[in-house]
Amino acid sequence: MIARLAGARKAPADLVMRARIIALVKQVPPGRPTRQADGELAPADEAGPPEWTPDALPEEARRLGIEVGRSQVRWIRLAEGVR
Repeated sequence: MIARLAGARKAPADLVMRARIIALVKQVPPGRPTRQADGELAPADEAGPPEWTPDALPEEARRLGIEVGRSQVRWIRLAEGVR
């Protein structure tokens, strides 16, 4: 856990962004093939990433309106223990 200065508080907007990033990490990447109703494997979005990489995750977050950088995503993942 990262220590904070006495009296310092995280801004509510920061906590919301953090929760949205964690929720995004737990979702199946849009380019990962999944089984369709007809039994075939196909991605939901062929242009999307098949897995969450250090570059793909912040890019997808920005596409969804979450302004976050690569280092912020890395920090959030490490702090929360999310892979």
